[in-house]
Amino acid sequence: MNLKRILFHKATIITVLVIVFGALSFYGIRILQQNRDHHDRFIGDIEELYYFLKKEPVNMETYGILREGDSVALSAWQNILSTQDTRVKQYERMIVEHAADNSHYKEIEMLEKLGEGLKIFNEIRMESRERVESQPGYHLEEYEEIKSKLQALLQEVQEMGKKHRLDLR
Repeated sequence: MNLKRILFHKATIITVLVIVFGALSFYGIRILQQNRDHHDRFIGDIEELYYFLKKEPVNMETYGILREGDSVALSAWQNILSTQDTRVKQYERMIVEHAADNSHYKEIEMLEKLGEGLKIFNEIRMESRERVESQPGYHLEEYEEIKSKLQALLQEVQEMGKKHRLDLR
């Protein structure tokens, strides 16, 4: 009788330990997966901002082939500027949020550089606006200089990406 009781207690303790260990393992794996998903979203935001900064200056030139006096084209131009302004504000907000929440990730330096690139892109937007609206303050040399500054910064971010095993082309 005493032997049965001891075996029953051992079996109960082993069962409880297996259940606790299984629950803790499940919880730990779940936390690791959530952290990985959060990091992947962070990297995705960096890539999205990089490609936005890479393609939008080219798009600005394409959209900038509008003729004076064409009201439909100028209306489309204003719509493009408004849409880009909204996207730039979203990216600025995203950068601030990531800087506060994700400063522990080593890729944060790339996001900080892309934040500088966003400021340069705003300059490109203003120069393109002056060009399309035929304002006297527009100078092609300044525009080309700003564009090359952005390209150099994106090249630097691309090199940082290689260091962090990100493929930014």
